[in-house]
Amino acid sequence: MTRSSVTLRFSRFMAAALLCLLPGAVAAASLDDEFVTWKRHWAVTEKKFEISAKRFRLNKNLRHPRPVILIHGLLVDSRFLDYGRTSLARYLADAGFDVWNLSLRGTGRSLNPLGWGKKPWNLDDILKDDLPAVLEYVRETTGEAEVFMVGFDLGGALAFAHAGTVPEHGVAGIVGIAAPMSFDSPEQDGLDVLLRLDRNPTLRNALLYWSSSALNRYLFMLPGLKDVFYNPGNMDPRVAQQLQETLLIPVNPGVLDQLTTIVDRDEFVSADGAVSYRDALSNIRVPVLLVGGAADPIAPPEALKTVYSEIASEDRDLMIFWSDPEEDTRYGHFDLILGRNARKEVFPLIRRWLELQDRR
Repeated sequence: MTRSSVTLRFSRFMAAALLCLLPGAVAAASLDDEFVTWKRHWAVTEKKFEISAKRFRLNKNLRHPRPVILIHGLLVDSRFLDYGRTSLARYLADAGFDVWNLSLRGTGRSLNPLGWGKKPWNLDDILKDDLPAVLEYVRETTGEAEVFMVGFDLGGALAFAHAGTVPEHGVAGIVGIAAPMSFDSPEQDGLDVLLRLDRNPTLRNALLYWSSSALNRYLFMLPGLKDVFYNPGNMDPRVAQQLQETLLIPVNPGVLDQLTTIVDRDEFVSADGAVSYRDALSNIRVPVLLVGGAADPIAPPEALKTVYSEIASEDRDLMIFWSDPEEDTRYGHFDLILGRNARKEVFPLIRRWLELQDRR
């Protein structure tokens, strides 16, 4: 089934109205995750790298058995998508989905293999070795031929790159949350300033080897830097403090080097710059939902419109959460997941899109 492409702009009131109009929609407030259980799984790559994923599901029959793989972004680990009452993992599991919250290589419980030592890796290693191993493990464990991938930030970019470069990718649909594939919008200039740290040996060593909590508290004290990552007016101060103190993690040296190349090239490319994962968007023909925030300088609306226009799928949607004119509630980057009203405004739209795609 194909349909016309639509670009939507949301305020909190428009999002609530849309949910009321959707057939079979259930208000977010009715969800209760007390019956959701989880179990840890490991997918082992050919090079014996153990990739961890926590599987969340209800203590009864799944309404939507096709698995949903969650992929966190840069600077955070899988706890970001399973944080308290703003847990996207538990929210989707309570809606009847079989949810797998992935820890990318070197984060959470995705530990280094024996003998690996401190060898750096990059995003190409994750795409070549880790994601295929995870998808194969999940498909074999569940007996389902295809999965949904829901990625935040870097996680969404990795999902696009996988589906665009692997012919037999096994993906039924992708939700990219604040996931740009290009970095040439004026709003993204701050990223180049941040990644210049990689060219300064002293600052680079500090970025890589300081304890994450101490470094993050220092970085978030810099004037204006906090606004790069989230809108302070759209996040509870206690949640923002937890984000800075416990949810942020260091970056692997190999990943940092590749990110520098990506920002220099203004697009998501391989570590050697030879492969453009942005160009691979033209190979994606599965349904895609793009979600962004109007005040997000990392994934601004213009960058997401570029992804929207370059994906080949005829079934794609772009949803930008704009502000109520009378309130400073515009969504930034991290607050698309941790924001005050993300569970009531953002999560239901993702859930409903997955439900519609699952029926198809």
